[in-house]
Amino acid sequence: MAKIKTKKKEVLDPEAAVSLWVQVQEYVQENMRQLGAIALIVAVVAGGITIWQVTKSRSEREAVSQFNEAMNIMTQRAGKGAEAEASYAQALEKFKAITEKHSGTPSGAEALLYAGNCCYNLKKYDEAITWYKKFLDEAGSSLSYMKPFAYEGLGYACEGKGAYKEALEYFEKQQSAGPADAGSMVLLNLARCYELENNREKACSLYREFMEKQPASSFKDLAQTKVESLCGKK
Repeated sequence: MAKIKTKKKEVLDPEAAVSLWVQVQEYVQENMRQLGAIALIVAVVAGGITIWQVTKSRSEREAVSQFNEAMNIMTQRAGKGAEAEASYAQALEKFKAITEKHSGTPSGAEALLYAGNCCYNLKKYDEAITWYKKFLDEAGSSLSYMKPFAYEGLGYACEGKGAYKEALEYFEKQQSAGPADAGSMVLLNLARCYELENNREKACSLYREFMEKQPASSFKDLAQTKVESLCGKK
């Protein structure tokens, strides 16, 4: 990772500000794209053995097979734009079918989360929120390790709607529910939403905290620029 060099503070020009905002949006989209793959790995490691060796019900085996098909469609989409949109829409229908046919199974519950991810990427934010909330209601203790992903999705969906106060609430829940070493990236989400709410003081504090806790992050330069443009001299 590139280290930040000490330099004189410069005024952020409009073009740089636009570029900065594009970086933020790309971070949000990339994080959401990675969410599905990351959560799937966690699910396979933590829940796969239990699903196949302990449950062994026909319904669950069918649900797992259909779930994997839907995940392949969602994660192996080509490019962006119309192709990606078509893949998300196709995957969404498969996840919906799993939730209806295999309700009560672990895969049926997980499908609720990924239906939310698909809706988010299709910019159907209200539907995404509904699916994420359904997942939280049905996840239970066996899928509690995936709840931070649902809170993160809720935060992004609310942010997409411009409901920054609600987004902050869900990002804070993600921070509380997640592992102790995974909360630092949430700081960037919180800082961004406070900035969008015009709460500069809180945003500055969180950007600085992010820089302290994530010194090797590729987003440290972004946070540094935010501090310089928002916070002024201290």
